[in-house]
Amino acid sequence: MLQTQKAEYVMIQTERELDGQKYRCYGIKMIYAGAEVTVEDLSLQYREVEELVRLCNEKELSPLHFQDILED
Repeated sequence: MLQTQKAEYVMIQTERELDGQKYRCYGIKMIYAGAEVTVEDLSLQYREVEELVRLCNEKELSPLHFQDILED
């Protein structure tokens, strides 16, 4: 039986500074077939990004739809 490789989604945290104020923002890193795609500054809300990452992994989101979920 042919086994397909699944993408892995990981939450990332970045610290930024704007007008002298530091803040944390969260994003997603997709790891697939030895390559990585990172989207930083997706949200300031930890729990929202955490839930999105959990769903991407749980539902085995295809890399083809990664950009679609980011736009939604």
